[in-house]
Amino acid sequence: ATLRGDSLRLLRLVFLLEEKFDTALPLEAFRLRMRPSEFAASLDAILRGNDPNPAGDRPTMFMVRARCGDDPGEAGLRAAVAGVVHVVPIGFPDWPELIAQGFDVEAIVDHATAAIEQQAGPGPVLLSGYCLGGMLAFGVARRLIAAGREVGYLAVLDASLRLLGDGP
Repeated sequence: ATLRGDSLRLLRLVFLLEEKFDTALPLEAFRLRMRPSEFAASLDAILRGNDPNPAGDRPTMFMVRARCGDDPGEAGLRAAVAGVVHVVPIGFPDWPELIAQGFDVEAIVDHATAAIEQQAGPGPVLLSGYCLGGMLAFGVARRLIAAGREVGYLAVLDASLRLLGDGP
């Protein structure tokens, strides 16, 4: 038997599981009409550190995230580009700890840049970010370019220009 539902219910289920397991789950690993055993196998693979949807021939795009867990905008972007690029979410250390330390955006950009440098292969780096993650991705792009890396793509989605210091 297959699970009945729609894409919104699937998103809600994935969000609840992310909260329960305190980890980001790649939305492209789940699909409507999965058998419960298929869903469980994908979840198990992710929680064990295996990618149930390996990159194959697709280029890798790093998605700089503003928080742990998916936002519907991030999930929508990942789902839309899943057949074209392999999306690797880049998260951050514990937000409460960062806020207690004064929420230093530069430290978050440093963390994301280092994580991407560890995982990126040779060639241009593809980046994206949604909302606050877009501002952080922009900061990462600037750092990578300053370090001599080529940024081949940067998608800043729904980011407030005020956060970048250039807005009205």
